Amino acid sequence: MIKVYLSFINNELKLNMDRLRVIRANNSLSIEERNKRIEHSNQASVLNNHMYYYQLSDGFIVKEKHGTIIKQAEPYSFYRGENKEFKTCKSSFYRKSNEDILIDKLIADMRIELFGRVISELDLIKKWNYCDIFPEFIAQHYGLDTEYLDITGNFLVAMFFAVSRYDDIIGKYVPITDDYIEEHPEYKYGYFYKRKSPDRMPLSFYKGINVGDIIPIGFQPFMRCSAQFGYMIKCDKGYDLSKDTDYEKYCFIQSSALSKYIYNKCKDGKSIMPYEGLTKLLPVIEKIKNTTAFDEMCFENALAINNLKDRKEEMTQKLKDRQINIVDKLDIDSIVSKDQVELIDEDYRNFNFKTYYGIETWMIPVVIPTASK
Repeated sequence: MIKVYLSFINNELKLNMDRLRVIRANNSLSIEERNKRIEHSNQASVLNNHMYYYQLSDGFIVKEKHGTIIKQAEPYSFYRGENKEFKTCKSSFYRKSNEDILIDKLIADMRIELFGRVISELDLIKKWNYCDIFPEFIAQHYGLDTEYLDITGNFLVAMFFAVSRYDDIIGKYVPITDDYIEEHPEYKYGYFYKRKSPDRMPLSFYKGINVGDIIPIGFQPFMRCSAQFGYMIKCDKGYDLSKDTDYEKYCFIQSSALSKYIYNKCKDGKSIMPYEGLTKLLPVIEKIKNTTAFDEMCFENALAINNLKDRKEEMTQKLKDRQINIVDKLDIDSIVSKDQVELIDEDYRNFNFKTYYGIETWMIPVVIPTASK
């Protein structure tokens, strides 16, 4: 573990902000301007231009191993912030699963399937034609347990989670103050992980998604994923970020001054946890977390994900032993009411992706450079 001070934190923030300034400058270029610059490149530099805009622009539509995404620009590095020391750093699913992992995973995947069905009722999802939708990644950012560990491409986001705590009474993140530290000494130090190498690109050439791989989320229909510059690490039972040699763990002294500084830079958390339509479904997500009934569709899909279709009878009995019932048909209206759906649809009535984010979606054009004379 590496102990660092404010000078290190400020320098890391500056490096990230410098990167973001370049990205914003690239984002401000029209597609025509960007293509013209590439076309005017000589043959030797055209590939460099492709890679420059690919890495340092938002909005690039690309097929990754898990599906088609609208990329956020490649970050300066990858981070995860924690507000106190934990013995391990695992995905939410593997932190909590301590019984029969196979059944726990089946139940968790049925909850994600149900979540996907719920959001599919929304007009925003029905009309979304920009890229693939990843219910498991959205679910992770809105409180459901998954096998993925979330990290960020923005140091400021990592620091927000390292210097704030969730207050259950008011239902939001608040700064960690000196008074709170005095009463809760376990918060005296904050921590963050940083990947030693910022380059995740070589992973794109491997087949399949392997444990420890960094998976980009990009822009999804709801804003929390992109607001947090979200990436996911694929986990299994044995994966622990604190033992991953590709990352270094840093420690710093907490203080009211640092916490309030970061909190203010994040607009009191609003830039990290934007209030948008899906937050109105948080009570529904709580219902999904606690439901004990799933229909055949959820069950069959979860069996397929976990390669358990040939053990359906066995899994059905094990679920019964855990008081989980598989019913012929589940009334989605019992999970999310039509009134709730209409409220969210109204929030997104005039939603326009490009206008909201101020970016263009784009793909690398096929360019035949003019031979230099």
